[in-house]
Amino acid sequence: MRDNDITKLRRKRARIHAQLRKLEPLIAHQYEELWQVERAIQAVAPELDLPPRKREPHPYFARRELARLVMDIMREASGPMPVRAIAARALAMKGCSLPDRRMMKRTRTLVSQTMAKWAERGLVVTVGKGKDTRRVLVIQ
Repeated sequence: MRDNDITKLRRKRARIHAQLRKLEPLIAHQYEELWQVERAIQAVAPELDLPPRKREPHPYFARRELARLVMDIMREASGPMPVRAIAARALAMKGCSLPDRRMMKRTRTLVSQTMAKWAERGLVVTVGKGKDTRRVLVIQ
């Protein structure tokens, strides 16, 4: 690639970053307006269930795959484990050894939701509180 091509691409990248900086406040404003509209709808018709926003699929895990991996990780564990460690191990099993903050947060949230469902069914018990919270599988 020639230096001229690289220069053009770098300038285009800078323009895109500038556009994103302009659009991010607009997007935040749109989310605020959406929240106000949803709040007004709930005030008028509280029995109305608004459909949830469609979520993007996880880039590493197929549907229900994360739950199966978490179950395997919990079975192999010798004792209670924190959600962060479970999420990190699940990502590592899928080939993502160094996930960024956003991916780790997204995976931790999914693991936490899975654990909450299992806790309702009596499969998982929570041990500890706050940062010392660990989960342990009741049925091996």
